Amino acid sequence: MQGKPTITTSKLLALVVLAAGCTLSHNASAAPADEGTNSQVFALLCELVRAAATTTPKQPAAQINAQTKKTATLIKLLIADSTVISQLAHTDDADSIIAKAGSKATEMCGGTNREDCINAANHLREIKNKQEATLIAKLSEPSLIRQRLAETATKLTKLIEDSEKNMTCTNGFSYENIMNKALIGKQQGGNNFRLHMPGTNRQTACGQGPNTAGATAGMSIADDLLCLCASETGHENNKGCDSDSGEAVDFSQPHDSQGTEWERLHSLCIKRTPHNIAKTGSDLRNLLGKVKQAIAAPQANDKKNGYLGTLKDGGTAGNCDGTNTAGRGACAFYGKTTDAAAGPAWLKTVEEAADCLDHLKQQQQSALLRQQEIQLLNNSLTDLLHLHSNAAGSKPGAKEEPSLRSDGIQISDATRRCAAAEDSKDECDKLAKHGCVYNQQGDSGKKCTLKPEAQAQLEKSSQETESKTGSTNTTQSSNSFVIKTSPLLLAVLLF
Repeated sequence: MQGKPTITTSKLLALVVLAAGCTLSHNASAAPADEGTNSQVFALLCELVRAAATTTPKQPAAQINAQTKKTATLIKLLIADSTVISQLAHTDDADSIIAKAGSKATEMCGGTNREDCINAANHLREIKNKQEATLIAKLSEPSLIRQRLAETATKLTKLIEDSEKNMTCTNGFSYENIMNKALIGKQQGGNNFRLHMPGTNRQTACGQGPNTAGATAGMSIADDLLCLCASETGHENNKGCDSDSGEAVDFSQPHDSQGTEWERLHSLCIKRTPHNIAKTGSDLRNLLGKVKQAIAAPQANDKKNGYLGTLKDGGTAGNCDGTNTAGRGACAFYGKTTDAAAGPAWLKTVEEAADCLDHLKQQQQSALLRQQEIQLLNNSLTDLLHLHSNAAGSKPGAKEEPSLRSDGIQISDATRRCAAAEDSKDECDKLAKHGCVYNQQGDSGKKCTLKPEAQAQLEKSSQETESKTGSTNTTQSSNSFVIKTSPLLLAVLLF
C-alpha cells in the first residue's frame, strides 16, 4: 500500500508565506466602510460644528448716554471736595496739581481716580449755561440731603461702569473661543488644519481596538470627523458619512489633504443643519449625552465599546482602519478606563461651552435688571438735585411755602416733597398740609405720596393758570427717564 504524500519543511514554509501574502493582499484591497454607516454619528457631530456659530446672549443696548455718567461723576466729586475739582478745571496742567505730594488733589485724584477727576474737571469747564452753572455751584452748599445726593451719584456711576463691561465666560474666554478649541484643538482652521497626532497608518492614528486608543482620536472634533468620514489611498471611496467620498487623506504625516477634507466636511455640516442649532447650555448638553451614548454602545460580536463610528457586523471588535472588514470600520477609538469606555477630550471643552452659554444668559438678565436700576437711580438723582437746590438756599426760620402752590411749580414739586419723607410716618404726617399722605401698604421707600385729591387740585389749578397765562411748561421725558421741565435745566444737565 502506497503511503500518504509527505510535506517537506521547505514546502510548508512556502505555503505559510503564500497564505500570508494572500491575507495581506486581501487587507490592502479591502473595500472602504459601507455607504451611510456613519450617517447618524456624522449628523450628530455636525450639530456640534453648527453650534460653534450660534448667536450668544449679548449685552443689552445702553439706555443712557455718556453725559449721564459724566454728570453723576461730577456731582460725586464736587460734593467730596469742590475746591479740588474747581482748581483742576481752571488749569492747563491738571497732572502737576494731582502729582503734588501731600495735596488734597493727590489724595482725592491720585492713582486710579485720576481719570474720573480729569473728566469731571473737563465737564465742569464745558458748562456754559448760566442757570446750569448756578445749580452746580450750589453743590458746595450744605443741605440735609447732600450726603444722600453724593451716595446716589456714587452708586449710579458704579452701575454705569458695570454696564459697560463686556460679558465673558467665567474663565475669561468667549464662547466662540471655547467652541473653536473643541472643533480644531490647537490647530489652525480651514484648509490649514492638520491632524494633531498622525500615526504610521490610519488605525494607529484613529484607534486599534479593543485596547489601544488612536493617537489623534479625540483631540478635536475635526480629528474625529476625518477618522469617521475621510477616504484614503487604497480606500478612496469612503461614503460612510456622505454620498461624496471627498479627497483621499494621508494619515501618516501632517498633510495638505487633511485640511482640504476638514474644510469640505465643515462646509457640509453647515449646509446639512442650517436650522438645527444648539442655542443654550441645555441644548449642548443634550448633544453631548447622545455622543456619550454612541460611544458606550456595544459593537461587534464581543460587544466592545469606546468607539465613535460603526464597526462592520461579524467578527470581534478591531481596528479603525476605514475598511468594511468584519469588526472594523471608519471610526475613532478612545480606549478604556478602569470601568468604562473612555471618551474624546473635546467632550469636556464642549461642556465648558455649555457652562459659558448659561453664564452669559445670567449676565444678560443681570444687565437688564441693572439698566432698570440705573433708570431709577437717575430719576432719584434728578429729584435730589432739585430738592438740594431748593434747600441749599434756604435759611433757618424762613417762611414755609404755601401748602399747595400751583403758580408754575407744578405737581412734580409736591410729589418730590412727599417722596423726601420716604417711609417715615412722622415726617410724612408733618407734610399733610402739603397734600402728603402715609400709605403703610406702599412700596419700600415710597410710602409717603401725594394724595390723589391733592394731585387733582394741582392739575386743575395748573390748567386754569395755563389758560390764563398761555403757559407752555410741560412734562418731558428722554430715554424713558422722567425729567421735569424746571428753571434748573436738569434735562440739559443730565442728558
